[in-house]
Amino acid sequence: IRGRSKMSEHGLGNAIDVTGFDFEALPEPKGEWPEAFRVNIKKHWWATGPDDRTHAQFLHELTKALAKRPDIFRGILGPGAAGHDDHFHFDVGVWRYIDIETY
Repeated sequence: IRGRSKMSEHGLGNAIDVTGFDFEALPEPKGEWPEAFRVNIKKHWWATGPDDRTHAQFLHELTKALAKRPDIFRGILGPGAAGHDDHFHFDVGVWRYIDIETY
């Protein structure tokens, strides 16, 4: 983060940016679960349609769970944070901060 140090958490190898997730089909299908699917932060974060609602729910539940676990990621940015509408930023830096807008 600019202003806190001369090098970013990415530069220190302490951060990753995630634009989405690809899930392979389960070996044995479970009910109505799709065979294989992709979740994209830009496309699905604000999704409300019936085809994308499950994807949006996954992203929101994931970030809620991670926000409760500072032992996993200390910094979490995502949609709603400046410059992060299309990806999550996860880091293990010194400072604890979370900036993600929810619906």
